[in-house]
Amino acid sequence: MVGVGFAWNLFDGFEREKKVRQAKVDRQILSLGKEKARDDLTVGVDKLYSELQKAQDNVRSLNTSIELAEELVRTRKKAFAEGMATSTEVIDAQNLLSHVKLARLAVYYEYDVLLMNLLTLCGIPETFTRYSETAVQL
Repeated sequence: MVGVGFAWNLFDGFEREKKVRQAKVDRQILSLGKEKARDDLTVGVDKLYSELQKAQDNVRSLNTSIELAEELVRTRKKAFAEGMATSTEVIDAQNLLSHVKLARLAVYYEYDVLLMNLLTLCGIPETFTRYSETAVQL
């Protein structure tokens, strides 16, 4: 005895059309998510890059301030040796120089953190040492 069965569903209650519509909606959602991720990455990179440039400008400014503070220390020491300044003025000048040098170190730290965040966002954090070596020359 041999039997053959055959079933054909003539009406599936628009199930196929629902699946097609859902697939289109899913594709649109993925496309929008991809665009949003691309925009977020672009904004993040631009923001971090501009902050890096700001940190570089701060370092340049602080380097100039250090030169001025060193000159102030030199003149105050000379004035103290000539009896034209007090030891307090010399110490104040040295404290100012130390303060500016410390501020520069803080900006270097900020620069390193920003650089690491930027490289991580770009997906290449392992290149940090190469970039940080060139950044020391700020």
